[in-house]
Amino acid sequence: MVPEYKTLKDLRKEYRRHVIKYHSDNVGSEDSIKEINAEYDILFKGMKTDYEHADTYNNATDKQKQQYDWQKDAQIRDIII
Repeated sequence: MVPEYKTLKDLRKEYRRHVIKYHSDNVGSEDSIKEINAEYDILFKGMKTDYEHADTYNNATDKQKQQYDWQKDAQIRDIII
């Protein structure tokens, strides 16, 4: 069962925790990082879709909408790995 994350901040925190724990410099491997990235992508896209379809998205400012920037998350993954 996939855990539910209430905020993007919670998801990112858990992502970082897993990347550090399973990084190849520790006990992990490149494959484990690929799995973590794939799961993060799925969860992020789900959160983004849910957010975009919520009524609050329609009332949000452009700045608030930009908080869910896919490129920013890609940069975070590149820095961590």
